[in-house]
This record gives sequence, C-alpha cells and structure tokens, in this order.
Amino acid sequence: MDKSWMTINNRLTSKEYQQGVKSFLDFATANLGVDDEIRCPCVDCINGTKYSRQVVWMHLIRRGMASSYLTWVHHGEHVPVSRPSVSNDQCGGSGKCMTDIDDPSMDELPIMLEEIYVSGLMDDHTDEEPNGLEREDLHKFTRLFEDAQCKVHPTCEKFFVLSFVIKMLHVKVYNKWSNKSFDMVMQKESANLEKCPTCDACRYKLNDDGGKKIPHKVLRYFPLTPRLKRLFMSKKTTADMRWHNEKRVDDDILRHPADGEAWKDFDKQHPTFSDDSRNCMKKPYCMMSLLIPGRSAPGRDIDVYLQPLIEELKNLWEHGVQTYDASNGQIFRMHAAVMWTINDFPAYGNMSRWSTKGYLACPNCNNNASSQGLRSKIGSMGARRHLPENHTWRTSKLFNA
Repeated sequence: MDKSWMTINNRLTSKEYQQGVKSFLDFATANLGVDDEIRCPCVDCINGTKYSRQVVWMHLIRRGMASSYLTWVHHGEHVPVSRPSVSNDQCGGSGKCMTDIDDPSMDELPIMLEEIYVSGLMDDHTDEEPNGLEREDLHKFTRLFEDAQCKVHPTCEKFFVLSFVIKMLHVKVYNKWSNKSFDMVMQKESANLEKCPTCDACRYKLNDDGGKKIPHKVLRYFPLTPRLKRLFMSKKTTADMRWHNEKRVDDDILRHPADGEAWKDFDKQHPTFSDDSRNCMKKPYCMMSLLIPGRSAPGRDIDVYLQPLIEELKNLWEHGVQTYDASNGQIFRMHAAVMWTINDFPAYGNMSRWSTKGYLACPNCNNNASSQGLRSKIGSMGARRHLPENHTWRTSKLFNA
C-alpha cells in the first residue's frame, strides 16, 4: 500500500494527501468495523485515543499523521518482519553458519512484536488522555517497529536492525562469547566516559593522592514490572502463569509452593489478590533484580540497595499495573507480593536487622533467650523448655551437660 502521502506538508490543499487519509480510514473501517471507533494516529494522539471516523479525519488533516507510524498495527496491518537467510557460499561451504542456527524465536518475531506493541498500547479507558509515561512507551514501541523495518545497510537485503541485534545476541550465547569480546564487536560508545551522560555524576571517587582511579560502588537494577508484564505478552508463558490455579492437582502433597500452608494462608488473608489466578509464582520464572558487583558484600547496607526493588514491590501490591494477557486479549491489573525470602543465617541478620550472634542470636527465643557465657563462647542451655511438657528431660539439669 502506498504511504508516501503521509510525508506531504501541504495537507489542506493537497488532494493526494486527502485521498491518502480516505484510503487509510477505509482500510481501518474494513478491518475494525463500521460502528467501531478508530485509534487516532495523528502527531498528538499517537494512537492513544479512539474517535469516530469524522474526528480522526479532522485530526489527520489539521495535525498530520505521525511519520513513524509506518505499520498500521492498530488498524489491522501486520508487522512486515522478514527472516534473514544466508547461502552456503557465505558460510564457506560448511553448511552451518550464524543464520543457520536453529532459532524458532526468529520465526515468531512478527507475532511477538505485535503482542508487545498491542499490550503496551491497549487501554480500556479510551476516553482518558495518555499520560507522560504512556506517551513515552508509545514512542519506545514506535522506535522498536522502526528498527524492525530499518535495514542495517541501505544495500542489505538480509538483515533489519532489530533482527540483527537479536541474531548477534543469539550467536553470543550459542558460542559462549565473553562479554568483553562481545563488547569489542559491538563497540560501546559510552565505554570510556568518566561522567554519566544523563545526570553528569562522576564515574570515579575523588582521589586527591592520584594513582589508580577507584570506581564508585554501583548497583545494577533490573526492573521487575516490565519482565512480569512480558510473561503475559506471550501466549506460551501466560498459560503457565495460571498453572497453580487451573491445572495444579490439590491432593495434599507438597509439589509446588502453592501446596504449602503459607501460600494457602496468604490466599485466605488476601482474597482479592488470590481471586485472580494470574497472580502466581513458578520456578522457571525466577528473576534476578539486583546485581551488586565487587569483592565485598554490602552487609547491613543492603537496605540501601534494596530501596528501588522495595518501592517497585510496594507499587505492585498497592496499585498494580495494567497488563495485557495474550491468551484472551484482555487487560487486567497485575499485583505482586513477596511471600518468602531464602537466605543463610548471616544474611538473615542483615535482612531483618536482628543480631545472629551474641546472647540474643536465636530469632525464635527473641528477648527471652536462655544463653549463657561458656568461657570464650556463648551457649543456649535452656533449650529443654521447648520439649513436650511430659518429657523426662524437661526438668532434668543433666540435659545442660
């Protein structure tokens, strides 16, 4: 379909532009139905609001269509992403090369892009204007589609920018490239900067004595919310997210955390949360959210590093986020909760701020500990009080020996 009319500036007098707008509206009406409202792709709405055909016509004539909206996904057009192919001649006759590696995700790339795009922009509240964050997401998805349709080189017919990046990451994992070698191939532009290009913060600590530069302690935080949302964007994984409620066999045998008493008690305390079967946990979807590089652990300062994760979890529990479910094409409000932490005893002390050594080391005894000093060590000598009341050792001081 010819879309050259989208770049015409003289919209009010150009018959070609007006005819192009009419063809676009006819295309949208044919796919969405005559009675359905149409998402307005003008430079101000950017598909964030639905209007009647007449209003969309007026917006496009007065404001113009967003030039980056090259694939009319919201109006029935599919994403034209091609899978690259390389002949055996380019592989040196080996029959195995970079593009010959089995990669089923490349075949599904058009579907994945559509699901991500629709899930990011779908909104049941079509009467509300998109806020600043939503508009930013719109632009991000628009750039994603531009990369999916932009050739790596004007003469290249095999790769688009997005498919090339995905293929390079696949080759890195498949051949076990180190991050250093991969960075050398990709040549990061910010590798040698000494100040943050965004906030202008210094990369190194101030060292008046000169010598080797000491970098600041850095926290690498991987936001949890977008990764949880992406699990529901794929039709393959969204079914697994409801497995604990729809397919799990409840026969009083502990096979999954949902079979445990803690999970069941949590469901009783928070019925609103548990009513939606999509709020769940499963082992393959465990995620790393924090990475603190360095030789030493943060110790009791761990609370400083946990702040972004805690704020994100509080927002997910109290407010939730609108998420697209690819299995049924619906929007729902996703919530998340922390039910357990798994750590060793020293880490428990840092996480809970309870001392795990000394006279009050036992978290069960709390302030009522029976610890005594034994030369250079401390021992809990009154543990027999935890025995059954009729146990013969309960009143025997020999138990302390």
